[in-house]
Amino acid sequence: MTLRSASGNREAVVLDGNYITAEIIQIVASNVTVADLSLQRARHHPIHVMSTDDGNTDNTRIYNVRIVDPGQQAIKINPHEARIYFPDNGLVACSHIELTDAGRERRSGPSTGVAIPAEWTATGQGTGSSAIT
Repeated sequence: MTLRSASGNREAVVLDGNYITAEIIQIVASNVTVADLSLQRARHHPIHVMSTDDGNTDNTRIYNVRIVDPGQQAIKINPHEARIYFPDNGLVACSHIELTDAGRERRSGPSTGVAIPAEWTATGQGTGSSAIT
């Protein structure tokens, strides 16, 4: 499954959680791509990738996504609670995470942008804050 803007311009589609929505996008299936859009102001995590009782969540692709003012981690990646299934072989690329002064005031938890597991790839290098370009 792919969720992306039709134009490929990440500024053209903005999903705003207004600090009400805990997670804007929750990924619990394999082979999902999120691309070419902006996410802002999730109460917790704009993107949360996790495995469930049904098995691994493999091959998630997060590409050209702009995340602004996450309440906690911008991209959270979790294994199954019993650690029998895992979100493996994921990719975060050409994306940007931004925390504004207004967003800093709304922080409610861990301040990491993205905690990338060893089984995932993050391409590019950060410039300034948490840019992956």
